[in-house]
Amino acid sequence: MFNSDKTYKSIEKGSRMRVPRVYANSPFKPLYEHAAKGIEAVQKLREVLDAFWRKILREQGKMPRK
Repeated sequence: MFNSDKTYKSIEKGSRMRVPRVYANSPFKPLYEHAAKGIEAVQKLREVLDAFWRKILREQGKMPRK
C-alpha cells in the first residue's frame, strides 16, 4: 500500500520545485521519475535563458557587471 509519510525531497539542493518522495511500492513511481526529469530540464532551461538575457542586457548597458 501507500506510505502515509508526506515528506518531500528536493531534486537539487536549493531547488524550489519539489516532487513527492518516491517509494519502491508506489504504482506511480515511473510517473514521479518522469516528472523529476521534466523539472530538471525546465531548471536547466531557466538557467540558460537567465544567462542569455543577462548577456543581452549587459551588451545594451542596462545591467552592470558583477
